Amino acid sequence: FLRDFFFRKLEEEQVRARRYGSTFTVLMLDLDSFKEINDRMGHLAGDRYLKNVGEVIRETMRAADIPCRYGGEEFCILLPETDMTGAIRIAERIRRRIAKLEIRLGEEIMRTTVSVGIAAYPADYPGSIPGFLEKADRALYAAKQAGRDRVVSSRPARQDAPRRGR
Repeated sequence: FLRDFFFRKLEEEQVRARRYGSTFTVLMLDLDSFKEINDRMGHLAGDRYLKNVGEVIRETMRAADIPCRYGGEEFCILLPETDMTGAIRIAERIRRRIAKLEIRLGEEIMRTTVSVGIAAYPADYPGSIPGFLEKADRALYAAKQAGRDRVVSSRPARQDAPRRGR
């Protein structure tokens, strides 16, 4: 889905979760070193790779989850009725599958990893959807700063240490 649809669904989910006292999480994903694919193989190859990443994300999610191409090589996923523990599990599954993704173009192989930031409602909700997404974005930035190819939640490291592995 595109950003506008994602924002509408996120607002609807926030209203629903507030009304029924439930939770949801947002994953913010960014492909690591994706610029190298575009620079080395061209933007058409990069677009092909992004399409395959989108398929991996879609195949890994549940039917109720809502993925979105957020911009460039960044994706967001709304996970209704999912707490932080469940979101970390899903994010790790996506991270591992993307790390294994290889797309051949002639003699070249395209591959990369992904960094993921997570925010959970209501714990990370500062009163606005943009502020909530900023929490996921900060967690994503922390994943990048910690070495990439990892999942980081918006919670302190004591609760959810950055994870890495294949």
